[in-house]
Amino acid sequence: MNDDLAALSARIDRTNELLQRMLAEVAKTPSTHAIFVDAGYLYAAAGRLVTGTEDRRAFDLDAEGLIDALIDTARTIFADSRLLRVYWYDGARRRIHTAEQQSIAELPDVKVRLGNLNSNNQQKGVDSLIRTDLESLARHRAISDAALLGGDEDLVSAVEAAQGYGARVHLWGIEGAGGPQPGGAPPVGGRQPAHLRPRLLQALRLPPHGPRLRDGRGPAHP
Repeated sequence: MNDDLAALSARIDRTNELLQRMLAEVAKTPSTHAIFVDAGYLYAAAGRLVTGTEDRRAFDLDAEGLIDALIDTARTIFADSRLLRVYWYDGARRRIHTAEQQSIAELPDVKVRLGNLNSNNQQKGVDSLIRTDLESLARHRAISDAALLGGDEDLVSAVEAAQGYGARVHLWGIEGAGGPQPGGAPPVGGRQPAHLRPRLLQALRLPPHGPRLRDGRGPAHP
């Protein structure tokens, strides 16, 4: 009997030692965050802010500079976390990259995901891509924090699902842009949405002769 108890005690001690080692490794594993950008929302907000139009042709956007700003903002907020990648969601005809989208896709730590663009230049399928990626990464514990730059209320269910899997979701918006703003489920972890307006203004460039509009308020886009 005593020998059995001694053997059981030894096994328990070994198990406890293994658990302590595992917990120590988990404690050393850095948190991971990802940034999700709805480019349609971003361009629309930028256009309303600077030119009063959502027409992308009315201005140029330094996407690389803005992505750097997003990464810097995340690095400040998630100080003890590593970046998984920036997910950039946009629409394109037949889901074929434009030259600009291809240049963004070639940036380090950036993944471009394309939905369709219909005849009215409306994005189709982008929300479902964001929802799928956000839920999947949260479900597989690939991220602990998600920064979502977007303004579509259809994403509320995805935010809630990700939160249900334990991920903290932080909704970011463009301050002063007007129009739809991120809504629905609130950020988790006590962090407020980051307002990127100053860096956005730095990334925007108007054409030399003013906005290229089609309503008579500026030169027509060639």
